[in-house]
Amino acid sequence: MKRFLDETVIPAEVACNGPTGFPPVASHWFQYIDGKLCCAIQSNSHIAALLERDPRCGFEVAVQEPPYRGVAARHWQGLTAGAAPDVSKI
Repeated sequence: MKRFLDETVIPAEVACNGPTGFPPVASHWFQYIDGKLCCAIQSNSHIAALLERDPRCGFEVAVQEPPYRGVAARHWQGLTAGAAPDVSKI
């Protein structure tokens, strides 16, 4: 898993709990740092506001062509300002 996340350069699909009961899903660039999937989410975005309200989320990083492979999980995570990955390297 670590190797896959370290080497894969595609956005992570992040889903969180929306106010209507339906989960919005958004693509975010990420880096895998010290065992954590760190996504670049703008602090004034809709998904950031939803994660502030309810930090439960799910994510998937998956290649959509053969050989199919990926990582998916659910997590309870708060936001950390200024800790976004350096997306200029992606």
